[in-house]
Amino acid sequence: MPGVALMKCLEGLSDGHHQMPITPWTTKELAELKRLALRFKMTDLCNLLGRSYGSIKHGLSIIGFKSPFNKTGNRRIFYAENVACIFELKEQGFSFKEISKCFNVEADTIKNTYNRAKRCGFDAYPKRSLF
Repeated sequence: MPGVALMKCLEGLSDGHHQMPITPWTTKELAELKRLALRFKMTDLCNLLGRSYGSIKHGLSIIGFKSPFNKTGNRRIFYAENVACIFELKEQGFSFKEISKCFNVEADTIKNTYNRAKRCGFDAYPKRSLF
């Protein structure tokens, strides 16, 4: 039989008919979430923190942070140095459409990344590991 944390995680992925009671995030829990989000996928975060998928996603949005992994476990495209590059290109007068060609993504992706970095800062993006 799966553990309680896994069951909570799976409930977070359900169709929403069985919502769990809302447990507010504490400052300590948010700090732990931020530390772990750099190394683990969303489903792993559910298990480690005993929270639903939706709760983890909400916690990350509270701190303006995005996990370096997407839902399927693939690495995200943008790291802090990519965002810095986007800012430099934007300051040099390049359009979002032109910048998007450098990263092989849609112009809206670059625009959203740029605006999010302005709002949340570079800490919202993981640093590329050296290994």
